[in-house]
Amino acid sequence: MQMKVLITDVDSRKGNDVVNMMQNLYRREVVLTSRRDTAFQMPLIYGRKVHRLRTLTYEFFREDLAVIESAHAPGSLIYLPVSEKVTRYFYQYLEEGKTTIRHLLPKAAVFNICADKGEFQTFCERAGLPVPKSYRAEDVDGLIRSFRPVLMKPKQGEGSVGIRYFNTVESFQAPNFETHILQEKVVSKEKVFGAFFLCKDGKVVNYYGHRRLRTFPESGGVTVFSKSYLNDELEQLGSDLLQALGYDGLAMVEFMFDEPSQSWRIIELNPRIWGSVLLSSVNNSHMLNHYIDLVEGQTWNEVAVDEEVYIRWFFPFELLGFFKGKLSLKQLFRPVSAPTCYINFSHSSLWRSLLFLVYFTVNIGSIRRMIKKLGT
Repeated sequence: MQMKVLITDVDSRKGNDVVNMMQNLYRREVVLTSRRDTAFQMPLIYGRKVHRLRTLTYEFFREDLAVIESAHAPGSLIYLPVSEKVTRYFYQYLEEGKTTIRHLLPKAAVFNICADKGEFQTFCERAGLPVPKSYRAEDVDGLIRSFRPVLMKPKQGEGSVGIRYFNTVESFQAPNFETHILQEKVVSKEKVFGAFFLCKDGKVVNYYGHRRLRTFPESGGVTVFSKSYLNDELEQLGSDLLQALGYDGLAMVEFMFDEPSQSWRIIELNPRIWGSVLLSSVNNSHMLNHYIDLVEGQTWNEVAVDEEVYIRWFFPFELLGFFKGKLSLKQLFRPVSAPTCYINFSHSSLWRSLLFLVYFTVNIGSIRRMIKKLGT
């Protein structure tokens, strides 16, 4: 039976990269879905049918996914967890017990622990894993008396959206502990390191990492330039965490190195595909392709991960960095003397890349995000 990869969120920047890899690099049969613009814009960009998969409510999602599934042979679709919201709905769909869509996902309870920053913090503390110190409501008075820099972040949410930093006691505001967590601020020169894993029954079967070289904006921004990176200590810490969870599937674990304690801290675990996944297509880890192999019961020959490769997000964020004076003309256009992949361009035709960038740039959601970044 010919297996097909079900790719959601193809209207998103990350979804576009996933399509380019799956279809054009790995030559997998794909079924594309989008929550919007499926009548004209998405088919024009991808040159093929794009199914509607609405996410306004679960009822809409279930109706649309059932239509997609019924049009394919039972057991022929493999689900990729591109975004958190769609994956949450997919768990509900699985609970109904009527689907034959194949997947490799953590148990729903594990997914919920990872997706909720408060539950994740509590799990790591109980398991003795190295996370930043957290503060409860009853700790606030003591924190004010003996203040150290802290940050507040929403329990639910993706990326850096909603994170606030308090570096002085005068600026500090106690959060709503029902919706936010309060943590010590990790003092780090190297900022964030990403470690990426593919697991089966809690055992890591594929790993690589990246080291951020440039973000936009500089503090708390998205990664726009990074380098493939391996670190044995991070691999072990990540493996310990994922084994404790009994994890299945794809996971991104973020780490920061705390200078005062000279030790690594686990910041969060994202139970879905990460924004820089394109790097795996050029550093020999090929993690998304191996995810499909695992679901199909296939094995592969191990290949050493190449650390001398890079990934860049040239448009729009490196350009924005240049226009805001954070990046010189030489830095912007100087070629990287090593293999480099480019978000929205690699493994795609120039025509399709340009079509997607026009779509990505002018839709209202992207305009709002860009205004927000420019104001940072």
